[in-house]
Amino acid sequence: MFTYGELKAGQRILIQGASSGVGSFAVQSAKAKGAYVIGAASTTNVVYLDQLGTL
Repeated sequence: MFTYGELKAGQRILIQGASSGVGSFAVQSAKAKGAYVIGAASTTNVVYLDQLGTL
């Protein structure tokens, strides 16, 4: 994300499977860099994605 994708503050990123272990780590890492994170997951995990602060 940061090395190969060159993600920077203010950019947008879509993370598929954002409620999984790796996905939630990716969400938190991207948010720590100042990116706007859009998380995709099943409808049963919408509340969790909201708690993570995804759009």
